[in-house]
Amino acid sequence: MLWIVASMLLTQACLDNDTNDPNDGLVQQQMETIESFLAENNIDATEDTRQFYYHAITENPSGTAPKTGDAVSFYYRLSTLEGQLIEEKREGTDMPAKVAFGSNIIKVPVALEASIAMMKEGETYEFFLPSQNAYQNFSKTNLIPQNAIVRMQLKIAEVLNAGEEKQVEDAQIKAYLAQKGLAGADSLTSGVYYIQTEAGDSTAITDGKLVEVRYTGSLLDSTVFDSNLEDDDPFPVAIGNTSVIEGFETGLRQMQEGEKGIILIPSHAGYEGSATIIPRSIIRDLLENGWINPGLGYAEKIPPFAVLRFDIEVESVN
Repeated sequence: MLWIVASMLLTQACLDNDTNDPNDGLVQQQMETIESFLAENNIDATEDTRQFYYHAITENPSGTAPKTGDAVSFYYRLSTLEGQLIEEKREGTDMPAKVAFGSNIIKVPVALEASIAMMKEGETYEFFLPSQNAYQNFSKTNLIPQNAIVRMQLKIAEVLNAGEEKQVEDAQIKAYLAQKGLAGADSLTSGVYYIQTEAGDSTAITDGKLVEVRYTGSLLDSTVFDSNLEDDDPFPVAIGNTSVIEGFETGLRQMQEGEKGIILIPSHAGYEGSATIIPRSIIRDLLENGWINPGLGYAEKIPPFAVLRFDIEVESVN
C-alpha cells in the first residue's frame, strides 16, 4: 500500500514521556541504582528533574542549539547499564541518525528529544535513563532486557533549519540525477522533480480526476519500500483530495494517461521527519505488539528526511 500519512502518534501512553510518575517505585529504585553506578565509577553526572542523569563529555558553547522544525543529525551509542551493547552509530564509520526536532512524530528512547534539547551542535553528552525514560517494559531477546536501564551517549553532528535541509536534499537529488544519467528532469513546486520515461496520450490529470497507477517506491540507495506491481488492481488516487503525500500528487499532475515517469520527492513533500526509533530494528516489534499506531508502518523502511523515488505508470484517468 502507498502510505498517505507523514506522522503518527503512539496508540498508547506506554512510550509517552508525559506519563512519568515521580513516585513510581521502579523509577526510584532504578534512579538509586544509577546513582550507585555513577559513584562507583567516579562519573560526575547531574540529576535532571525528569528522572535521568546526564553529563557533558565534549562541550561547544558556540554551537547551534536545535530549534523546533530543525533536522538534527547525531551519532549514538546505546547500552544497558551493565555494558551490553544495544546499538551504535560511530562517527567516521556510519551514517548519523536524524530526528525532526520539536515535532509530534515519536522518538524512542523516550527521553531522546529531551536529551537532544540540552545539547548543541558538536557536543557529546552521556545520559543514564531508567526504563521509564528508555524502553519502559519493552524487551527484545539478546538486545534489550525488560525494564532495562539504558546508558546513552549522543553526539550532535549537525543542526539544519528547514531551509538548509531543503537545500541539502535538493543537492542530493541533483547529484542522483547526474549519477543515474536522468536528463531532462523538470523542477516542480515543493522541490519535486519529474522525468518522463514514456509519453502518454492527451488525457491530462487535473482536480477531480480519479487516476489509477502502478508504482514502485524506493530510496535513493535503491531500497524498495513499497510497490503495487504485483497487485491485482492498480492504486487509485483522487486528485485534489490530499489522499497521498504531496510530492506524489505534484508529480502525477505532470503526467497523462498511459505515461510512465519518475518522481523524485524531497522529505518535506513526502514523509518529512518520519519517526526516529533507535535501534530501527525494533520498529517491527513495536508495531506487532501494538505499542505504536499501525499507520507508522512506513517508518520501518523510510528513515527520517529521506528523499524518495517513485517509478510510475498511469493506467487510466477518469
